[in-house]
Amino acid sequence: MPKNEQAIEFPSELLAKEAALRAARAAHWDYLRTLPSGLDVELTDEQRAETALLREAERQAAHALDAIPVI
Repeated sequence: MPKNEQAIEFPSELLAKEAALRAARAAHWDYLRTLPSGLDVELTDEQRAETALLREAERQAAHALDAIPVI
């Protein structure tokens, strides 16, 4: 890093919420990879419910990150 530049220290709240969003996205995608693929594949009610829960967790994590005020 050049001498005249300072490292930016991000608030710990921001870093924690970014980590939570990454974890939620990873859990969602990891689960989606386990599902059968194809246009004519029918998911079970449990699979649809789990997908909806993971999608909602990802949405809430993104919302929490977006709610942090910009300084």
